[in-house]
Amino acid sequence: MVVILVILGAFVGNLLTSNTYPRSEADGWVRLNDMPHPRGETGATIVLPGPTGTQDICPPHATGGCEPQFLVAGGIRGLLGKTVDTVDILDARTGKWRSGPALPEPRHHPGAAAIDGATYISGGARKASKWTPERNLWVLRPGSDSWDPLPDMPEARMAHAMLAFNGKLYVIGGRGKTSRVLIYDRTSGWTEGAAMPEPRDHLGAVLVQNKIYAIGGRRNAVLRRVDIYDIPTDTWSPGPPLPKPTSGMAAELLADGRIHVVGGEDPGTFGGGVVDRHYVLDIASGRWGTGPKALLAVHGAASDEIAGLLLIAGGSRRQGTLSVLAWTGVLQSFNPREAPVRSQPSSTPSPTRSSAPQPGGTLPG
Repeated sequence: MVVILVILGAFVGNLLTSNTYPRSEADGWVRLNDMPHPRGETGATIVLPGPTGTQDICPPHATGGCEPQFLVAGGIRGLLGKTVDTVDILDARTGKWRSGPALPEPRHHPGAAAIDGATYISGGARKASKWTPERNLWVLRPGSDSWDPLPDMPEARMAHAMLAFNGKLYVIGGRGKTSRVLIYDRTSGWTEGAAMPEPRDHLGAVLVQNKIYAIGGRRNAVLRRVDIYDIPTDTWSPGPPLPKPTSGMAAELLADGRIHVVGGEDPGTFGGGVVDRHYVLDIASGRWGTGPKALLAVHGAASDEIAGLLLIAGGSRRQGTLSVLAWTGVLQSFNPREAPVRSQPSSTPSPTRSSAPQPGGTLPG
């Protein structure tokens, strides 16, 4: 028994002392102000100005105008893997973090999206030790200091993706009863769309015009698969598979008109690991290339696109059950206009999200 404890102690000690730390530099990547509460498995979204102007997304009692906000909600933190209700908000103009209104209940692996300055959080799970999906949908309205409940999803989901398009919310994948797309209309409530061909969770989802690219993820194994959901016709079609499998990664459409997939994990305790890769999809040709590796390879991080740049906050430097040994608060940003893409054919850039601000410059540190 003593020998086993010694071996186990040495194993854990090695994991704690051998964690990787951010690279000092990489093409296109910069490190910004770290998130104040290190954690992972969060929900995140960019809250853009509403139709009546930037005041719609200002915190209560704010003076002057506000820029788009990067909101990070919930997650898991600490060595004991505690689920939290914490909300951190980054102001894109100042580069400074502030605390936002706490979630009604702790959640990890929720979905997050924003419409007209309002932030929506869906599903997730209450306890890190029991991954039971929840059905909740909460909204933080412009100028409010608390979250309000909305009608529950038709079924519980966690480790899913949620995106906004034309004033509606689309829930893609995740752990749940089915793999059907769940669609929320603010005037008529929930409806269900077509089932994703390969059910999976911990996937990336990217909106390109009126299509959603469901990228990677895992079910019984980590997957390379890409499926494309056509919103107007409610149909799925196959997309170009990833070069290698990954799950729990950052995936966004950036200023170069390409989809960038960064980091992720294979959650296996033995034989798994965090994925230290940056894949880039040229949408027009359907071919994948590679971009510069991130300053820090993580999975389960908060991520989104703002002004054509990629933000990645927090996550873990270890995979699966070992994640609790390596939570981080590092905030890193990638500008595709400052970095080369290898093995990538030139093409006419595809349009970026119409709701995003016009690309320009790096965020302040």
